Amino acid sequence: MNTVHAAVIKHIRSVFANGSEKSAEYFLSLKDDQMMRLMFSSVRNDSGKTRGMRLTNSGLEIMKSCFQFFDVPREAGLDINNNELLYLDRRAKLPYYIDASRVVVFESDLGMLLKLADGSIHTLMQIDSSHRNRNS
Repeated sequence: MNTVHAAVIKHIRSVFANGSEKSAEYFLSLKDDQMMRLMFSSVRNDSGKTRGMRLTNSGLEIMKSCFQFFDVPREAGLDINNNELLYLDRRAKLPYYIDASRVVVFESDLGMLLKLADGSIHTLMQIDSSHRNRNS
């Protein structure tokens, strides 16, 4: 578990500890490694380490109840490719969720860029690549 994951889980626990939701009791009963597996899609089975910030459906719902988020629609019919996932794992400082119809991020800068690019991660990849080539 990296420092971002640990901080997210700590904050979620504090929000649920002060809340009255029935589900709060369940989440508070989970150990950190169980919470990681529930929330993040890239948790390795050997020691609960995770490589990235991609959220599961459950993780998205938990995060949305505790943090401000930016839900950006994606163009219909686009598949998620591995390059886009790798880009988001490198680019996102905070957890994110992606499926065929939308990208949900929890950081305003990335949310704004995604909105300006109409949810196209490929467009952001091209802009970053062009920017790097100019600065070389």
